[in-house]
Amino acid sequence: MKFGLRLIAVAVVVGACLLAHLLLVQYLKAPGELQTVMPARPLAELPMEIGGWVGEDVEVTDENQKFGEDYIQRAYRLGNIQGALVWIVYAADGEDRGHHPEICMAVAGRPENTSARTTLDVPGFPQPVQQYQFGTQQDSQWVFYWHYTLNPPPNEELDELQRTFQRMRKRPSSMTLEVFAPAGADVETLQQFVIDLDAAVQEILPPHAERGSRRSPVIRVDDGTTATETEAAARPGSAGAPTSS
Repeated sequence: MKFGLRLIAVAVVVGACLLAHLLLVQYLKAPGELQTVMPARPLAELPMEIGGWVGEDVEVTDENQKFGEDYIQRAYRLGNIQGALVWIVYAADGEDRGHHPEICMAVAGRPENTSARTTLDVPGFPQPVQQYQFGTQQDSQWVFYWHYTLNPPPNEELDELQRTFQRMRKRPSSMTLEVFAPAGADVETLQQFVIDLDAAVQEILPPHAERGSRRSPVIRVDDGTTATETEAAARPGSAGAPTSS
């Protein structure tokens, strides 16, 4: 009899746990998936002239760069002084965050000069732009990297647990920006161009966007592709990351 009562007690506890689990999952899923957010305007509407620099669209020929819902590759020149290559990509599912200079340049076999790494404070948001230098003494380049997380409008009806669960199920829409230039270029002039470029980008950003430059947890796998640490499948690496000429 006592054994039977124990079985009943165990069944009640297990049933209560299962019910609680189901109720919790239903509660967390109630808000649905995180909303996809698009740029306010197409990336192609980025001005062709920025702070005295004049741009020209460059065809994207590397298949590794052809991802996301919108992207541009554009060469800007400051008279006959120097040039820079701008790469911007928007991904509704945040796929762009799986591509970062620290990973892409390693895949391309271009080592980093870590002594040149620094951050650039840019107006508008507290998070800075990341500045790198990659390559060899004979062939090196400056790389400026930053991204924008395109957050949906805040929903005051959701609590923090529900918001966290939404972001765990789906990454926010995102936009990555990179500027490439030869290492021999004047870095202060490049930095001013980056500041002016970011100011121009504000015109195509939706509300509630947030700037950042921290690398997402991305790893390089044996076949030369990259993957986030939480993803089982590898993503194509950016061995063909844009380089300046």
